[in-house]
Amino acid sequence: MRIGCACLIGLVFAVSAVSKLRDFDGFAKSVPALVPACAGARSASRWPVPSSATAGT
Repeated sequence: MRIGCACLIGLVFAVSAVSKLRDFDGFAKSVPALVPACAGARSASRWPVPSSATAGT
C-alpha cells in the first residue's frame, strides 16, 4: 500500500511536470494569478481576521 501511494504521488508530479513542459507559455501566463495580492491591497471583507486574533493589540 505504501509503495502504491508513493508511486501514485510520483505519477501525479510527473504528469504535472510534463504538462507544464508541453505548454510552457500557458503555464507562464497562469503563474501571476497564483501570486497573492500585496498586503495593502487586501480588503477586510475578502480577508477576514477573527477578533480574537487582534484582541491583544
